[in-house]
Amino acid sequence: MNTITNTPATAPTCTRIALRYLGATTFCLVFAIIYEFFSFGVFSPFMFFQFLFPLLLGVLPFALLQIFGKAAPGLPLRQSLALGIATLTVGSCFAGVLEIYGTTSSLTPVFFCAGTILLCVAAALALLPIAVATDTRSLETP
Repeated sequence: MNTITNTPATAPTCTRIALRYLGATTFCLVFAIIYEFFSFGVFSPFMFFQFLFPLLLGVLPFALLQIFGKAAPGLPLRQSLALGIATLTVGSCFAGVLEIYGTTSSLTPVFFCAGTILLCVAAALALLPIAVATDTRSLETP
């Protein structure tokens, strides 16, 4: 049982996680479209394609886990994946805003480096033994 929500942390959790990432994907896409509309015709690929990070790194993996009936990954893996996706998405938005504004910043590459490191941590956690990488709380008795 998941101690926070009192629900089993099995395949249905993957659906909830995928839906959350789908919400983030939708928000990023709508935000980019509105921002591009008010940017006086200036286009930034960083701004417009920021929705791909939560879509490809969040929705797709958890939807595939749900389709194949696999258990949700463990909390450390999910958290490092979420932090990596959020860092890459914010970095892309930041780079897009600066590009539309017509300036640069030395902090832009930091977002992409930090996000990549967090995704590498998530990948390393996924490669650990199954007892560490999967959420075993669903096997516990209440």
